[in-house]
Amino acid sequence: MARPYKSGLPYFPVQTNFMSDKKIVKLRRKYGPTGLMIYFEVLFNVYREGYYLKISLEDLADNIVDDFRSDKWVSKDDVLTILTLFSELDLIDKSLAEKGIITSKAIQKQYILSTKRRSNAKVDEYCLLSEKDKVELSTFLTCSAKVESVSKNAIIVDNNPSSSDINTDNNSQSKSKRESKSKSQREVDKQDEEDKFDKAIEELPFEVDYFTKLLIHNGTVSLYDEDLGKYPALFASFTPHYEFDDIIRAVRYVSNYLKHPSNPIDDKFCFIKQALINNIDWLSREDERAKESEEWLKFLKEYEDGHHQ
Repeated sequence: MARPYKSGLPYFPVQTNFMSDKKIVKLRRKYGPTGLMIYFEVLFNVYREGYYLKISLEDLADNIVDDFRSDKWVSKDDVLTILTLFSELDLIDKSLAEKGIITSKAIQKQYILSTKRRSNAKVDEYCLLSEKDKVELSTFLTCSAKVESVSKNAIIVDNNPSSSDINTDNNSQSKSKRESKSKSQREVDKQDEEDKFDKAIEELPFEVDYFTKLLIHNGTVSLYDEDLGKYPALFASFTPHYEFDDIIRAVRYVSNYLKHPSNPIDDKFCFIKQALINNIDWLSREDERAKESEEWLKFLKEYEDGHHQ
């Protein structure tokens, strides 16, 4: 028997830069841990159903007070005031909230990301996502799926014994000599290829930066690509804002996907540009996310302590 379809989420992730989001900062400054706990209660209620919840703000306030099982810690009027602030900060969509629909663009984006393996999950009714949002999400999900596939396929263990394990000592020595000679030849061939590559780069009518060379070397773009001259300018726009290593990681991330694209790409330059923009900022903020996760753990402790008082 097929499993019954569930539109809701059993859990949802929280980004490690959550506490530094401008909207959340404003919420924390005005209502502290109470505002954050109520915001998460809203998310819990919405995601249990899917990506939106049909309920008025007043009824939602009643539900949240019931969830806390006490009106001494927080009253319905307090909750309703905080919910109203959510709509003003765009944590929930104001126009839909006035119609009794609780959702937001961020909620819908996360729902799509969290249901990427569900064939029948979609956001259509009360959709707040623009066409640009949908394209960006589609690009990210496609890249993520390909990188995941590459990672899984890379874990290959050869358990078959090699012929050298059963050969005689004389055969092993002969094989070792052949391998040594073959290795030397491969090194010569590799150097010849690198020399040809460097010469071809030098003959181009414009200067090529390191990152563009990496794209060419990885086979992501060709020396004869008509848009090749656009890449140096693209990377020049990144270098003032991002570290060298972060740009490298983003280039490799996109290159890995483009080795086996799931769909034909009509404009490779536009695709690479958008994919880099979508991912480079996220990849460059790992240290910041680690620091913010400490703040998040601190908040959880404050939440737990306040909830049990």
